[in-house]
Amino acid sequence: LMAALVAMPLTACDEDEAVVITDVTITGTISGTVTVDGAGMSGVSVTLVGPTSQAVTTGSGGTFTFASVEAGIYGVSISTSNTEVTFAESAKTATITTQGQTATVDFAGAYIRTGSIQGVVLAGNTGVVGVTATLTGGPENLSGSTAVVATSTVGGAFSYSGLRKGTYTVTLSNV
Repeated sequence: LMAALVAMPLTACDEDEAVVITDVTITGTISGTVTVDGAGMSGVSVTLVGPTSQAVTTGSGGTFTFASVEAGIYGVSISTSNTEVTFAESAKTATITTQGQTATVDFAGAYIRTGSIQGVVLAGNTGVVGVTATLTGGPENLSGSTAVVATSTVGGAFSYSGLRKGTYTVTLSNV
């Protein structure tokens, strides 16, 4: 049998020395982006509720940041006055547990697209087939290559659906 002797240095404090324990506050960042149909949405109110409570408004890219957030579990919620937008979730949670941690909370929404336009191309009382009906305008400013094209069918009918609220123009060609 072989025995090993291990030497460990030990230090002691004098009886009169005070041991100081410092309380370290853990902080991190909660940030994210609010998007609608994939594009950042500015002007959205974002509220943080928890051990630290704050409120901010999203910038031009739809981003928001809460800095120096103390460790804990937080509720993050959004609100907007834009009635043409819907979000699957308007409140989520985020947790900060380690120093310097960044928790990301994103919100994705979509424009409400329930509008439709229908029309009929007539020559006298007879529907005209094959007429091109081009839709322009609206909140997306449809024009040129982004214009929506429909062709009249039997009875001269054409239609567009899934449109956002707005003002549109229908131009007929190949009449």
